[in-house]
Amino acid sequence: MDLREKVMKAIRGGMSRRQAAARFDIGPATDVCWAKRVEITGDIGPAKMDGDHRSQRIEAHADFILAQIEEKPDMTIMELSDKVRRRCGLAVG
Repeated sequence: MDLREKVMKAIRGGMSRRQAAARFDIGPATDVCWAKRVEITGDIGPAKMDGDHRSQRIEAHADFILAQIEEKPDMTIMELSDKVRRRCGLAVG
């Protein structure tokens, strides 16, 4: 937060976004993103994380996956991934 505040203060003080990024050794895209968020929301802090949307897909097949692991505990992750893809039509890594 301290760095965000310094960067935004520099921009409000007349520095361009790219100049501020260079001064504080952050990527220009990061600086632009932070400044745009402040313009839109008025909030300097990071956006809230939206959470996990993908684990539900694999959780639906938990019984199958756990049974495969129990059947062959030394199975590689690639073997398991292949079985899940073939059986459940789900590409996982």
